[in-house]
Amino acid sequence: MSEDLDDIVENLREPSAWARVVFMLGFSLVLYMVIIPLTLLLTLAQALFSVFTGEDNDNLRHFGASLLAYISQVVRFLTFNSDERPFPFSDFPEDEGEGSVKGESEAEEAIAQTKHQTQT
Repeated sequence: MSEDLDDIVENLREPSAWARVVFMLGFSLVLYMVIIPLTLLLTLAQALFSVFTGEDNDNLRHFGASLLAYISQVVRFLTFNSDERPFPFSDFPEDEGEGSVKGESEAEEAIAQTKHQTQT
């Protein structure tokens, strides 16, 4: 039993464990205070673009894909599925292209179909 207690005391004295806890608290706050409101703002902006122009905004869509990848990095770090600290301690994830968001040809095809349906 005292051996288990010694292990606990040794873990409590480990600076890297405390540093991880501090980073986890920081990233949790960033996720809650910045990322969620930013996601809501992005959603609202895309909805307005869709309503007024009839199509989504490419730049916002690609930013949304990058934001999704960043959120995934943060959650993996918070749940101990990754030891790599997310941005700003590593690069901000970039949009992977057609695989991560709908491709340009798919979007153009959907727009053409919608226009065709409204004409008939």
